[in-house]
Amino acid sequence: MDYKQTIYRSYQSIHYTNIYEPKTILNIESHFPSWDYYFQNILPTEKDAKIVDLGCGDGNFVYYLSKRGFENVIGVDVSTELIEHGRSMGIDNLFEEDLNSFLMKRKASVDVFVIRDVLEHFEPSQVMLILTEVYNCLLPGGYIIIQVPNGEGLYFPSVYFGDFTHSCAFSKSSLMQIGRACNFSKIECYQMEPPPINFFGWVRNVFWKYRILKHRFWKFVATGYSKGIFTENIICTIYK
Repeated sequence: MDYKQTIYRSYQSIHYTNIYEPKTILNIESHFPSWDYYFQNILPTEKDAKIVDLGCGDGNFVYYLSKRGFENVIGVDVSTELIEHGRSMGIDNLFEEDLNSFLMKRKASVDVFVIRDVLEHFEPSQVMLILTEVYNCLLPGGYIIIQVPNGEGLYFPSVYFGDFTHSCAFSKSSLMQIGRACNFSKIECYQMEPPPINFFGWVRNVFWKYRILKHRFWKFVATGYSKGIFTENIICTIYK
């Protein structure tokens, strides 16, 4: 058996429980303010939009979207443990299925795909195939919301090497590159800075901005070029 499949088979017990606190509905809801900060402005305005969370894990983001009023949201993941855990918390519309087999049956039927913390688990050639299949599944005007480890991030190693099944990393330029190669028309990337949603968040955000100013200065000294996104993860919207 492929080593990744061996790990995914028990992903909840051998990975999630080692790095995250026990997942409960209350724990999921505690992330809502941060998710609002990162995603609210890029989610569809229509509450009846057909949304698929591809690689949904235990369905935490499916639950978030449903609580934000979206009516047609489903989640798909290959991990039996994660899907069962999500269902045990009362999260509906979760399906255990291989991503490729799911996509083959969904041609031109989805408004928005959410792909968070997923693409880094695939080889580059597989990423291209997945995005091509996703393109075929999107309705006209549809788009993808992607979250992946940022290869330019200052603390990238901690997230990338924190999971043995990671095979790929991204940057703003590479996300734009593969988006265009897969025939998408518009690609936008966003940093995931500390969210200033409370006093502690504001303090972190201020220090982060100071840290980035210093980094841009030294990057300019070294390369003559200071632009870039330097957060640990990066968000990207890719439009059909």
